[in-house]
Amino acid sequence: MSVVTATLVGACSFWRYRKETKMPQPDRYVSVKIECHSKHLHDICVEADRQVPPELRCEPNAGPGYSRGGGGGGCSIPSSDELKELTRRELRDNFQESKRRGYVLIHQ
Repeated sequence: MSVVTATLVGACSFWRYRKETKMPQPDRYVSVKIECHSKHLHDICVEADRQVPPELRCEPNAGPGYSRGGGGGGCSIPSSDELKELTRRELRDNFQESKRRGYVLIHQ
């Protein structure tokens, strides 16, 4: 099975697409919603350092940088390293709330 994943390149409306046969270690990809100042939401998959519970995992056909919707809104998306750190911090500080929601929420 092939899926198309998107990798963020600068501004949120510019994506580089690549084809992959499968997502490596799907149990390590966290579903993240980035909320911009304008309340615009972007859904992105972020790779975690360890396994995450099923409630927080990305869709099976998603990979790093995968986005549903997104684009527009004049949002500034953090770099990959910064996004990983923000995700780690949010999981550490608000794990139960994130698990209840089904995603990690990051405010920009």
